[in-house]
Amino acid sequence: QNTTGSGNDFGIDDIHFAPLVPVEDSMTVHIFGGSSAYDTVHICYNESFDFMGNMLSEPGDYVDTLPIQFGDVMCDSILHLHLTKGDEVSVELGNDRYFCSSEATEYALNAGGDFFYEWSTGETERMITVNETNTYHVTVSDDHDCTASDSISVTFETTPTVQILSQTENFCDGYTAELYADGNADNFLN
Repeated sequence: QNTTGSGNDFGIDDIHFAPLVPVEDSMTVHIFGGSSAYDTVHICYNESFDFMGNMLSEPGDYVDTLPIQFGDVMCDSILHLHLTKGDEVSVELGNDRYFCSSEATEYALNAGGDFFYEWSTGETERMITVNETNTYHVTVSDDHDCTASDSISVTFETTPTVQILSQTENFCDGYTAELYADGNADNFLN
């Protein structure tokens, strides 16, 4: 190693080594650009997402740039989007139901699936049992708050009691009889 302050061990004589002199100063460094944003968005089965003016409805990874101005300097920010899409959420309670009291006094409603449930009765189970005439609504949702709803009308009717008040001994075509019906006879006798 050359310790004389001039020349070097490699035979090159035009390189000169000088002692370091400390200098104190300050400087401000501005870094523009290089900015990236990453986002993951989940959409429901029948939805789309607006990504920088592009309506996206298919899952995937998307990249776009966003121009940003810092004073006189224009830079681009890179935007990354990971878009996921859920399965279709659906619920079907079936057709409206009508029961005579002799048939049933309660009915089980089943919303099916593996969801979160919110019934118009306030219940939150997949299946509820009802025993009152009413229209029942259910809204189901998945882990990403994608929802579907349905409703069903369930009617429980009391079967009327009918009594024959008067009739002739031989009841034939053309004869008449007087009937008495209690309960909800209007829905049964026409």
